[in-house]
Amino acid sequence: MFRFILRLSLLTFALFAASTALAPLTAQRRVEVSPAWAAYGFAACALPCWAGITVGETPFSDTVTRTAASIPALTSHTIAGSPVFLWGNADPYFFSGRVYVGGETVGRVELNLNLPADYLIARFGLPVCVLSGPDLNTTTHLSAIYWTGGDWVAAAFVNGSARTLFTPSATIYSFTMFNGSMMPCPKTTAPWRGAAAWWRYSDWINEQAD
Repeated sequence: MFRFILRLSLLTFALFAASTALAPLTAQRRVEVSPAWAAYGFAACALPCWAGITVGETPFSDTVTRTAASIPALTSHTIAGSPVFLWGNADPYFFSGRVYVGGETVGRVELNLNLPADYLIARFGLPVCVLSGPDLNTTTHLSAIYWTGGDWVAAAFVNGSARTLFTPSATIYSFTMFNGSMMPCPKTTAPWRGAAAWWRYSDWINEQAD
């Protein structure tokens, strides 16, 4: 009887451990609503739309009107053909952005801002691909997480000083959206496998290349 209870306990523990390990792969992390989300224009519409703009669909001529209406942190812009430059100078929501033309529509959006990496994942959904590897400076690393649809790609670049990725300690410093596809993930990236240290993704990328 004791052995049966012991085996049952071990099985229960193993199942619990497995479900905990797989949780990052299947579930999104709950996070509190951040004022920065709305301040930077992400609350205006859902990915792949930002600040009322969808790459490949929104007329480039609408850029100024839509960003002005959808980004509370926006304080100024400069129209120089393509790109349109955007700035936000209101503490603490400093940011800059560039919106590029692609034919008659918006072809690419690039933002420099500051958001928690896990917050972006929780709001946009689980990424598809991850780019991560050691930088020339061995105390830092390069990393990016990608979402993709039929004809669009969104990428968030993670602060190179963070030692662990995809946790509350990691910070998004740049975000971009453009026309394209990442299905399947290129060999220079690894498929998303949940929260992990940056070096684990580097190992998985190397496995992809073999």
